[in-house]
Amino acid sequence: MPYAPEHDELPNPLRVGLRADSVPEPCALVVFGASGDLAHRKLIPALYNLALTAHLPAALGVVGVSKSEYTHEQYQEDMREAVGQFSRTKPVDEDVWRDFAGGLRYVPGAFDDDSTFRRRARWRSWTARAPRAATGSSTSPRRPAPFPSCSASCRSTG
Repeated sequence: MPYAPEHDELPNPLRVGLRADSVPEPCALVVFGASGDLAHRKLIPALYNLALTAHLPAALGVVGVSKSEYTHEQYQEDMREAVGQFSRTKPVDEDVWRDFAGGLRYVPGAFDDDSTFRRRARWRSWTARAPRAATGSSTSPRRPAPFPSCSASCRSTG
């Protein structure tokens, strides 16, 4: 059974009186540190749960960037295992996962390596299903100091 707010043990008092949720515009999300514990335990399972409840745009592209060597397929398989283990909704809906994973891509590289950002043109082609890709949307478990260099690298490479 898919997740629904009415199945929560405690209702969310902030939702009382709100009209139906709106679905955001198509976008892309770049996740730095995408092979780390935060992505496995929290971020990707949370995004999957949003997809399950139709709270994500149909055209969402997620590009994971990390130093680990993965292919797109290996990364998708690894994140599928993480969702199966850490998602609040079980079992994983394979149809929803297949659609969500279709927008999930991986780029090996370090956030402080210029060549990682030069490959950004490829990220855009992968997220072409998200025509209004957001720039600068990212998450990283690292300290805030690298963000100015990440932002500058994103801007300089288009």
